[in-house]
Amino acid sequence: MSDWAIRQAARELRGAGRHFGYLVACVTLGVATLVAVGTLGRSLERTVAESGKTLMGADLEIRASQPLGAGSAAAVAGLARAGARSTRVLELAAMAQAPAESGPAERARVQLVEIKAVETGYPFYGRLVTAPAEPLDALIGERRALVQSTLLSRLGLAVGDALRIGEIDFRITGLVESEPDRAVGVFSLGPRVLIAAADLEATGLVQPASRVT
Repeated sequence: MSDWAIRQAARELRGAGRHFGYLVACVTLGVATLVAVGTLGRSLERTVAESGKTLMGADLEIRASQPLGAGSAAAVAGLARAGARSTRVLELAAMAQAPAESGPAERARVQLVEIKAVETGYPFYGRLVTAPAEPLDALIGERRALVQSTLLSRLGLAVGDALRIGEIDFRITGLVESEPDRAVGVFSLGPRVLIAAADLEATGLVQPASRVT
């Protein structure tokens, strides 16, 4: 083999080596990217799965604007027979009214609020933060209510005052500071008022065509 052929072969080998190095680097980068994306995806899936219960306050949420049909009610009853626990949360918008300060001639102060009526057991997961930090059944029920602090400032009320919702008066026993099943930044029609589901019927707000979830 001539010197020229040897030099040409060596030159080609050096060029091929550089290209091969580029190929190895690209494959390495691609594999590393796929591994990183896969790890991030699995981590995100695990985080969502772990926090999903807290975000809903339960393992499963059934949301409807009308009473459950016969089939759905039967399915829920079947779960109950299998040992599952369930609780209802009813939500609707309504007007809350502060008592007039100077007799009937004084115009009452009103505010659009979001009523949330809960049954015993709420929430199954997560923590409802209230002030004072007492058991929920010691703060609501028997015409007692928890409210967001913004409602007090808008109506000029304080804990211990009366708040009229529908046809009955509630006594404000404390503040709702955080709800486990309510995401941050969700659109709101007004301050939240938390009451017992047993008191909701007495307000007269639930009637045919009422928008209750």
